[in-house]
Amino acid sequence: MPQFTTIQSKALNLLARRDYSYQEIFNKISAKGFEPDKIRAELQELVTRNWIDDNRLAENLIRAYQDYKGISWLKQKMQQRGLKPETIEVAIGNWQEDEDERTDLKDLKQKVACKYKITNWNNLEWDLKQKIFAFLARSGFTNASQILRKWQEEL
Repeated sequence: MPQFTTIQSKALNLLARRDYSYQEIFNKISAKGFEPDKIRAELQELVTRNWIDDNRLAENLIRAYQDYKGISWLKQKMQQRGLKPETIEVAIGNWQEDEDERTDLKDLKQKVACKYKITNWNNLEWDLKQKIFAFLARSGFTNASQILRKWQEEL
């Protein structure tokens, strides 16, 4: 069984609960007072063992949120989690489905229908449409009108 340093043990304790980006782990451990150079050196071994993998984290975030969040929201979430811009762009680029092709978001449609008590998608008042557009925009969708149009056609 391999012996781990204090820094590596702290990192592994964090990773035991959920995926963290390299930057998140670095920030948490540096807050404990360790030297930045020592942290980088110790974390590098965990990176080579693939225990810290920013690409995997980006893919997991996309997989977790793709059914009800848009690309811009996903990018922002990845930035908040400390992922590098290159990693974000690669992950989004690898995501084969385009936002326009994902407008069949049945779970999201059901959530919106429940939230706004919608029974008939064809006779929506303008103020309700505005609320739906705002909700979709806050969820990171840049094509809210196309999504709503598709939902209205699905009858």
